[in-house]
Amino acid sequence: MTFDGIYPTPVAGVNAMHGFPSGPEAVALRHALNNPLTAILAEAQLLQLEALKDEHRAAVDRIVEQCRRLIAITRQLEDVS
Repeated sequence: MTFDGIYPTPVAGVNAMHGFPSGPEAVALRHALNNPLTAILAEAQLLQLEALKDEHRAAVDRIVEQCRRLIAITRQLEDVS
């Protein structure tokens, strides 16, 4: 997964090659995103342990999957910061 072209023009504090914030901006963004994502993921995983209707289980599974995708994207910020 790449994020080329997210920033159409050069932006201060942005890694031009990847379109990601870099340096302290990347650290702050990663921290700001990871805290709520981790909380949402934990709550959704607790819901997975409950007896749920099939449609609700599918929705909770999607929440968990999407949280994990976003966490993986924020980890990419570590690679470019």
